Order: sequence, then structure tokens, then C-alpha cells
Amino acid sequence: MLNKDVKLTLRISEEDINEIDNFLNSYPEFGSRSEFIRHAVMSYISSKRVSVVKDQNQSAFELDLDDNTTNIIKTVIDKGFFKSEKDLISAIVREYVDVFLLDFVKRKSKNMKDLMGELSSFEGVKHSTIERRNGR
Repeated sequence: MLNKDVKLTLRISEEDINEIDNFLNSYPEFGSRSEFIRHAVMSYISSKRVSVVKDQNQSAFELDLDDNTTNIIKTVIDKGFFKSEKDLISAIVREYVDVFLLDFVKRKSKNMKDLMGELSSFEGVKHSTIERRNGR
């Protein structure tokens, strides 16, 4: 395990702290604020190391990876954790979609319900909502 004895002070708004706390209540696997922020920072750094590029003549995307990331990918494939680079990348994308995208969609869905509730006083919105409920 890495040594975590270096302390960092972070100035952050109360709204941001509340957002972090709400997230941690939904996803307790991140543990403390410190663990979550450490994970978020490292994920951000990692995401900046990987970029997707597509040449106009290419029919598929290629990843432009740094040497360290390329070596890690080769090692986990060689050790049999994944069958191929495509298999590994697909697993990573699925993991990202499962955790973050679905949560995003849920939040957007709630926001849409709230918006529809607020707009329901307008005549045109009432009719379209009723028609949708009746399958039209």
C-alpha cells in the first residue's frame, strides 16, 4: 500500500462539500472525503493521459497512450486478465458507463420530471403529457 502521510489542505465551497457528501452517501464504497478526492484526482490525471484519435482515412478509432499506460495494458493482457486490448477497453468503458453514466441519466431523469411538473401549468405541456400517457 502507498504511504499516505502527506497532508494537503483544500479550500472548497460549502455547496461543493454538500455535493461530495451527497455523492458519498449514494456511493459509500469511496469511503471518506479524502479517499474520494484522491480517487477523483487520480482518475482525472489518468483521463488526461489517454486520448482518442481518428484519422480521416481510418474506419476505427485508435488510442494515443503514454508508454506507462501501454506497458500496463500489455502486462494485464500477457497475464491473462484480458484477451485483447479491445476486450480491456470494452471492460473499462462498461465500468464507466455502469457507475457514472447511469447515475447521470438518473439525475437528468429526475430533473426532467421536476421540469415537467413546473411546466404542467402551461396548456401545451398539459396536452402533450396527457397524450403521452394515453399512448398517442
